[in-house]
Amino acid sequence: MTGAPYGRASGHECEIKLEGPAEILRSLKTHPAFANADVKSRAVNLRAIYFDTAMNDLARNGMSLRIRTAERRRTMTAKWISEGQGVFSRGEAEAPAPDDQIDLTRLPADAAARIAQVVNGAPLLPVFQTHVRRKLMKLADADTLIEIAVDEGQLMAGAMSAPIAEVEIELKSGAQASLYALALQLVDAGLRLAPATKSARGYLLASQELPHDVRAAPIVLPPDATMQEALIAMIESSLTHFMANWPAFLVSNLPEGIHQMRVALRRLRAGLRMFERAMPDAGLQPYRDAARNIAAGLGRARELDAFIDLVESGPLTQFGADASFDALLAQARKDRAKAYDDARAIVSSAQSSRFVLELQACCAQRGWRKALAPDELAMLSQLAQTFAVKALDDLDRRAIKRGKKLRSLKPDDRHEWRIALKNMRYGADFLGILFNDQRAIKRFAKSAAALQDDLGVYNDSISACDIAIALHGEAAPQAAHAAGLVEGWCARGAHASDNHLREAFKTFRKAKRFWR
Repeated sequence: MTGAPYGRASGHECEIKLEGPAEILRSLKTHPAFANADVKSRAVNLRAIYFDTAMNDLARNGMSLRIRTAERRRTMTAKWISEGQGVFSRGEAEAPAPDDQIDLTRLPADAAARIAQVVNGAPLLPVFQTHVRRKLMKLADADTLIEIAVDEGQLMAGAMSAPIAEVEIELKSGAQASLYALALQLVDAGLRLAPATKSARGYLLASQELPHDVRAAPIVLPPDATMQEALIAMIESSLTHFMANWPAFLVSNLPEGIHQMRVALRRLRAGLRMFERAMPDAGLQPYRDAARNIAAGLGRARELDAFIDLVESGPLTQFGADASFDALLAQARKDRAKAYDDARAIVSSAQSSRFVLELQACCAQRGWRKALAPDELAMLSQLAQTFAVKALDDLDRRAIKRGKKLRSLKPDDRHEWRIALKNMRYGADFLGILFNDQRAIKRFAKSAAALQDDLGVYNDSISACDIAIALHGEAAPQAAHAAGLVEGWCARGAHASDNHLREAFKTFRKAKRFWR
């Protein structure tokens, strides 16, 4: 397919969306950051129609296609996920549109071909609309131009509607550092990172579905990637995974949403530590600490989810007639509701928004380079595969060492072993793409996951005993018998898991190390 000459060349947008109370959005122009801003004297009314196939093929492939009308001028815009450009960057192509009909030949050839490949001949139909009143400001200096758009309006799909109240700040030219600095100022002013784009919210409105949890996507790296490129890909993959689950938790209240956020933060901490061992002066530890603190704030909710699931799928199936389980589970659900409120407050806090923005800003500016000695700087340019061989050997050695003398390992030792295995598994997930033997990579990952799961069963059993005792104390005598039954059940489960654990450890040790 050949694009017509009036579509400008495909490029990238770097844009951060924030949201907050209407009174803050409407008073932004008085914020000190905008003291020298160019403020347009009037607002602009925007109407956008989003298109997709009947099966939402574009959305399922991380793409969007719309026609926006502003003061009788129509523009067709395609956007797509663009690997390696940052959490807040997307591929983008635009072209004038004479009416509200999609004509892909007006787009640049590469963008038109991208869409055509995904839709595979299926008709593109209207899915939802946005009607927005936009107020524009611009910040400019000799090197940077940032456009600030304050949007208030409605998403509409059939008879359904939802409000829009957000601010978009887009880097039009210059260094990304200025964009992140402005975003952090707006967070300090009371705004927060928006958990979902207009298009993502529109699809959910049209389908009448709630957001779902999102698993980590595979890292994308070329075989000749450098160590620095691998570090950036690891960070941005983890941040994307973390933020992608905000809607599933904040809107849907899904237990799996909070679990995936904690997995994303664990993966990030493991990845940062892996690179930090090679470059101890890179300044990565503050980000590991920040990730740990956020994950810790989500931990109580996740522990109670696991406890309730364990009780309902285990002892309750055998002792359900015991009325003391009602008291135990009622107290557990009461505590979980409070833990979820606390977790929502953390995800919606300035702390979480600042963490994402500051770490992505560090990536954009290659912030670690400032503190590194010349030999460590040179290391960043080496092949990522060279780094991967040494890093994975180190992680593997730690994981095997922790698992020796299994029978005599105390609970704290097993917990440390589980952490070492997670670090090993996450390292393999991040760096496996650099190696050719995909079958060996899958077998190794499967053996590590099985061993990790068996250790997880043991850990959950130990944790459930502690939670049962604490809940008994809160729920008073009514829950005493159920708490005792749960303790006994978990003690038996912890002992039984050892047999599986020994076999899983043997399988893990025999698995081919794909990086050697």
